[in-house]
Amino acid sequence: MEQMSQLEVLKLLADGRNHSREKIIESFGLPSSLLSEYIKNFGNLGLDLVVDCKKSYRLSRPIEFLDTNKILSPLCDSMTQKIYRLEIFQELESTNSYLLDTFVPKARRLSVCLAEYQSSGRGRFGRKWSAPFGGSLCISMGWVFDEKPENLSALSLSAAVVVRQVIGDLTNCYPMIKWPNDLVWKDKKLGGILTESSPKKDGSLYVVVGIGINLSMNSAWLSKVCDWPEGATDLSSISSGEPLKNLLASRLIEGIYTMLESYSRTGFSSHIDDFASANYLKGRKVSLLGEGSDLSGVVASVDSDGSLLLETKTGSHRIVAGEVSLRAS
Repeated sequence: MEQMSQLEVLKLLADGRNHSREKIIESFGLPSSLLSEYIKNFGNLGLDLVVDCKKSYRLSRPIEFLDTNKILSPLCDSMTQKIYRLEIFQELESTNSYLLDTFVPKARRLSVCLAEYQSSGRGRFGRKWSAPFGGSLCISMGWVFDEKPENLSALSLSAAVVVRQVIGDLTNCYPMIKWPNDLVWKDKKLGGILTESSPKKDGSLYVVVGIGINLSMNSAWLSKVCDWPEGATDLSSISSGEPLKNLLASRLIEGIYTMLESYSRTGFSSHIDDFASANYLKGRKVSLLGEGSDLSGVVASVDSDGSLLLETKTGSHRIVAGEVSLRAS
């Protein structure tokens, strides 16, 4: 989205109401051909635009644009002071990559990056994760640990517990957690967490927690965002009213900061009980996915280090997060 006028047109359409093509051209001083190009670009961004005989346009679903003031205003002063930088992009390849590759973090301060649209969003094992412009919450938060914490592999599980609680508190819909990093609502994928890290020369460890939550998408996009047989869902489908994107971002920043700040001291132990109560796979028969993996069994629980305990015909097995993927049989 290179031209500012294109963003301005989109912000006009963001309310989901009908807007006359003639008035759009007049208001922004656009050539008719340029507006037609914008409309085509909006479709490429995954936006569902309703066209009324080429005389008016409206988005099928309104967009709440990310706004720094709306994100920070619900936070107390002491919390905002713990945020080193908060950056919002209309379009970015990946919020995780931005924090990892181009951002210089600061110790004991949280770095935050959000984007309306990711052109190269990804999940575990490099899988592509996509969503239409404004249709999901794409947020990454970076934190510097003085040294590598114990049970680092369980960090995404702790993050998932925080995300679940935040979503539940705002919508009264508490998703389940599919080990190690997926959020599930009635067997459908609602979102996910991707945790990545980069060791530093001084012995510290820079960790980025990326969170993607489906907010409002049409059925065509929901069919694209994951390869689960049951498909995906979004917050607008499971709760009343449109999701409050900025408030959700604000609560996640506060919750993830609290988790990261204490993780070196408490590790996964402070979240293991909450994870156990939300464990989507508990009692289910699962199969390991991956090269050379032929193990299947019934999920018993999660260990204190975040590993999954699997009961098989040959006995108990501990599956470490990050090593394999699981699929419910």
